Amino acid sequence: MKRVLIILFLSGLFLNMQAVNITVIRLTGEAKELQQVSAIQFLPGQTLKCKLSNGESTELTGVRKISFENNNFTAVEDVASPSSIRVYPNPTADMLIIDGADAKQEIEIYSINGTKVLSAQSQEGTNTIQVAELPNGVYLLRLADETFKLIKE
Repeated sequence: MKRVLIILFLSGLFLNMQAVNITVIRLTGEAKELQQVSAIQFLPGQTLKCKLSNGESTELTGVRKISFENNNFTAVEDVASPSSIRVYPNPTADMLIIDGADAKQEIEIYSINGTKVLSAQSQEGTNTIQVAELPNGVYLLRLADETFKLIKE
């Protein structure tokens, strides 16, 4: 699920720009900066294929994270675990309910281009977040180490 959200997020990013510079961090801790990336494809085996604006392609194996601008997003997870957190209704128009959050966790909502548009601190149990003021669209909700796709209507 997270991989799909990251792909959606990056797709939105690349629709708004010609090319971006990204930093790829491998499982070994080695970082590699790629400049003028116009497309990203996730392949099996923690492999990232990047198409550069000059038409060249490069593949990097053992990818753990990618970063761009000032936000870090996990691109490939080591182990997928089922979430105990529920986010509903989705899509929503006015408010969002989050069940299963621990106390004092940061709830962050990002626009599809990576801009943080809302931030709140969770309470244990059920949390209600007002999203009526947000423009309609697709957002990413981050809570703890999990990311959820949110649609605001």
